[in-house]
Amino acid sequence: MTFSILGYAAYRIYQELFRERHVGDIVNLETDSDIKVQFNLNSFEVIKGTPYLMSTISSQQNYRQSYYEKEAASIRNFLFFNTSDQSAWKLIPNNNSLFVSYQTLGLSTPPENVIKKVQGIWYEVVTADSDGDKRLTASDRKTIAVSDFAGKNYTEVIRQVDQVLGTHQPNEATFLVFYTSDAKNFVTEINIPTRKVVVTKPLPPLE
Repeated sequence: MTFSILGYAAYRIYQELFRERHVGDIVNLETDSDIKVQFNLNSFEVIKGTPYLMSTISSQQNYRQSYYEKEAASIRNFLFFNTSDQSAWKLIPNNNSLFVSYQTLGLSTPPENVIKKVQGIWYEVVTADSDGDKRLTASDRKTIAVSDFAGKNYTEVIRQVDQVLGTHQPNEATFLVFYTSDAKNFVTEINIPTRKVVVTKPLPPLE
């Protein structure tokens, strides 16, 4: 009986040590690892009030780390589709970045309180390994970018963001982003139609 228990325990330890690990929102940049990458399309979502659909392009990286296999999944790009003429295009030319989050821009309409027409899309994206760990993760510095509702005219508007604290759209043309950078808090006003920064202001010190 004792040997059976020990044998089962050893088997469970072996399973735990050598099983495949799954992690999200990580892009492994190591050049000395045998990394296998597969890109996939995901479910398409309607861009409300337009003839366009969008889907995330995700990557699955499989590689060996120490004595176990590891799988990392992340959003690397977007595919847009025009239902009027069946044309399609990617948001950016390559899949080198990590998209941490994204959200459509548009004012909600009462009483349903839902967006009936999307005016643009904003993205929180990691473009470089700022902390030097050979990975792109949410711990790296982020860039805030904006595109039009068709996924064209992609424009990077705020760089060197440590953390996004919140966003607000007070009217059809204005998008506010609250964030930290270098241990200081800021708010940046972005003009949605032109995808340009109107003004950046520091927030008051907390101490």
